[in-house]
Amino acid sequence: MTIPMFFWGDGFAQGAQMKNISLLDIAPTVASLMGVAPEKEWEGRALKTMM
Repeated sequence: MTIPMFFWGDGFAQGAQMKNISLLDIAPTVASLMGVAPEKEWEGRALKTMM
C-alpha cells in the first residue's frame, strides 16, 4: 500500500520522492520538525535527515 505524504517549505525539493520509508517514520519525523526528542520506544527514524 502506498500512502502519500506531502511536505512543503524550506529544505524540501519540489517533486522529490523518498524511497525506503515506513509509516513508523511519521512520528519521529514530526517530532524532529517540531524540535521534540523522539520516544525511545519508537521504531522509525526521522526523515528530516534525508531531506
